[in-house]
Amino acid sequence: MKEISYINYQALTDPVVRFVEVGSGKQWDDENSELALKPTYGDTAIALAEDAYINGIPVRIPEDLPAGNYDMIFYDASTPDNADAFKSVFRIEWSGSSLNGMPIPLPITLV
Repeated sequence: MKEISYINYQALTDPVVRFVEVGSGKQWDDENSELALKPTYGDTAIALAEDAYINGIPVRIPEDLPAGNYDMIFYDASTPDNADAFKSVFRIEWSGSSLNGMPIPLPITLV
C-alpha cells in the first residue's frame, strides 16, 4: 500500500473499503491484485483501522489499482458480506499513483 491517500472521519467500528470501477463495474480484488467482474466478495473488502492520533480512518489506495475512475465505498462490517449496507460512497479519479483532485461524495439512500 502507498502513503495515505484519503482520511475518512466517520465513526465506524469495523471499517472496510471497496473500489468499484465506474463504467465497467469491475471490482478491485485485493486478494488477487486485479480488477474482476465477479470476484469473491470477501476478496474485495479491504479492512481499515482507525488512527486515534488523527481521529480518523486512513485509506491507502492499493498500489496495483490501475488508473481510472472509481467509487470508493465504505462499510462497517467485521465479516464482509454482499448484504452489508454501505455507509458512504465517494467518486475518485486515480492516476495510478495518487488522487486527482478531491473525492466527490455521492448521495446515498440507506434502506
